[in-house]
Amino acid sequence: GGFFEALNFRAGYSDYEHTEFEGDEIGTVFSVSGIEARGELVQADRDGWRGVIGTQILVRDFNAIGEEAFVPKNSIESWALFTVQEADLGNWEIEGALRFDQTSISANSIGFDRSFDAMSGAIGLAYAPDRSAFKVGVNISRSERAPSAEEMLSNGPHIATQAFEIGNPGFSTEKSLGGEIYARWDSEDVRLNATVYANFFDDYIFEAATGAEEDGLPVFQYFQ
Repeated sequence: GGFFEALNFRAGYSDYEHTEFEGDEIGTVFSVSGIEARGELVQADRDGWRGVIGTQILVRDFNAIGEEAFVPKNSIESWALFTVQEADLGNWEIEGALRFDQTSISANSIGFDRSFDAMSGAIGLAYAPDRSAFKVGVNISRSERAPSAEEMLSNGPHIATQAFEIGNPGFSTEKSLGGEIYARWDSEDVRLNATVYANFFDDYIFEAATGAEEDGLPVFQYFQ
């Protein structure tokens, strides 16, 4: 009789380290430790309406020690609130999702401290005739993500990629808008699926060669 029928929770801790060698000599030691947790409240099915409301938390510390430490020691703290909702309305199905992320990235050794707010969402509508294996639908989504520490703070030789990588601490969030129209036919013997889709990006972050060299390595720089 309640609005929620279950609570799901999971958490994990990781402590990872690896060493990159230059010949027989230790070049750089990378260490990453972090905690990630996720909790979900599962809604009870109420006449075809069901969904999930949840939160997610991430705390990560990164450190590189050595001459090829191309990213300074940094910390990431992020939390998110999200919900996914679905409803069956006879021949029609509607789905919606919404997520808000807040991410903070700091590197005390270089006086860097930035926070990002990101909002993502999606909505879908589908039609399935009675007693038919046929379904047609449309989905629209909008996503946003904060730039990573590597994309903003890289500034040095990265031996694993054989490149001198340069980031940009002034990046803004990366955004995308997508849409699709689909038709599906599922039967015991035949399954068909046709989709037309398009994705548009704004402030897209990518890495490209500049043509320059540094420390005997080609320079790759992140752009937006």
